[in-house]
Amino acid sequence: MGLKVQTRFPGGNGTAVEVVRGDPPEVLFMPDPCGSSEALWFWLKIEAPDSGEAEASKLKLTLRHADLIEGLGATGTFPVIRVPGQPWSRLKRGEESRGEDGQRRISWMIPYPAPLIEVAWCFPYDGSDVENLVEKSKGFWACEGIGISQGGHGIERVSTAAGAGSANYPGLYFLARECGGETPGSWVVDGFLRHWAQLKRGGWVVWAVPVLDVDGVKWGMYGRGEQTVAGVVEAWGTPPRRMEARTVQHDLVRWKARCHPVLVLNVQAGGPGSPEGVGIECSGELSSDEEKWVNVLKVELKDVAASDFVSRVEESGGRRFDEVARELTGGSALTLRVPFGSAGGNVLTVKSYREIGQRVAQAVLKRRGK
Repeated sequence: MGLKVQTRFPGGNGTAVEVVRGDPPEVLFMPDPCGSSEALWFWLKIEAPDSGEAEASKLKLTLRHADLIEGLGATGTFPVIRVPGQPWSRLKRGEESRGEDGQRRISWMIPYPAPLIEVAWCFPYDGSDVENLVEKSKGFWACEGIGISQGGHGIERVSTAAGAGSANYPGLYFLARECGGETPGSWVVDGFLRHWAQLKRGGWVVWAVPVLDVDGVKWGMYGRGEQTVAGVVEAWGTPPRRMEARTVQHDLVRWKARCHPVLVLNVQAGGPGSPEGVGIECSGELSSDEEKWVNVLKVELKDVAASDFVSRVEESGGRRFDEVARELTGGSALTLRVPFGSAGGNVLTVKSYREIGQRVAQAVLKRRGK
């Protein structure tokens, strides 16, 4: 039996798929924009033939039409791979080539044969990972539905003291995945929550939405662009332009009523056009209190922080989440942008992203003097 490529599964994405026999065999593909004006996220499952039928020891994976993905280059592009019985790991740096007409391709050599090879743009993170996080906390965290998405999927919040609290309790609110493909944001929030549970920090009201664009996650959409199916980035405001934004804005008001808002943090991932390897960036309106947050975050993130840690506030067609969160809660709100592949010369893994979340927790405790 020959190679088969699957893209029709929750989170799967890939189009223009072609399998070329040879030594090594080659799988060519392109991320499916899914109706958007930008394409980035991909997740393929490659079924290999029985080992007795395979003659090659490597498989060539080629991203075609790479020049259609703004800012994409071989030097900062490290997709992830998984084979049965093994965790996700990073591929090595890809090799760039050009056709006679100048079109760019990026290729990677991957282990072969294996009964199933999964390759994705970055480490996938979905509802099952949220369940694992809550289970591992041994009762410290609880998960509760707070609303539905534009496509009718449930949006879940992880929290402590969801129905309790007081104005004297400091409050933290975390958001990740305004765009379905920005999986580093979920892993950073996951790392924060795991570390916070290990510390067993009481007296705080901590609420977090690790996966907001649940439609994009399930449908394999990156979630940016000018179409109505775009992510939630440009949907904030009065009135909200998507159910996801409406859901979170109502949740912020409930959170504020149960605590003294200390910080709202939106964790994004570098999108198309963002140079890889420069490090983590932070943005916001930067009030005097937010400047103090920026300073302590930069110190804690040090080796993975960009040299110009404070990035410019990006203009968009709608209002930003941190802007709306600041108005709704009266507290500080910032956006942290984490690269997809590498930062400060460090190739980022699941462990790396979780450690970044842990450092954010340390910054919070240092800033509060506790």
